[in-house]
Amino acid sequence: MSDIDNEATESQPKCGCGKSLNMPYCDSSHDRSPEQYEAWKVEAAAEAAPKCGCGKSLNMPFCDSSHDRSPEQYEAWKVEASADS
Repeated sequence: MSDIDNEATESQPKCGCGKSLNMPYCDSSHDRSPEQYEAWKVEAAAEAAPKCGCGKSLNMPFCDSSHDRSPEQYEAWKVEASADS
C-alpha cells in the first residue's frame, strides 16, 4: 500500500455502530432506518456478487458456477432447476 493509500484510510472515520459494510470504516449505515439498512444490505450484496461471464447462469446476471459443470451435468441441472421453479 502506498503512503497516499495509508493517508486516505487513516483519515476515514472508524465505524462505531457495527453496521458498516465497509468495516472497519464508517459508511453512514447508522443514518439509515432499519428498513433502509436492510434494503441497502441486499443491494450491496448484489453489487458485490460475481457476474456471469459464460452466459450459462440460471441466476443471471450473477454467476452460479454453471461454467464448472460438464455439458451433461449442466443439462440435468437446468431440468432440475426448472422443475423447482
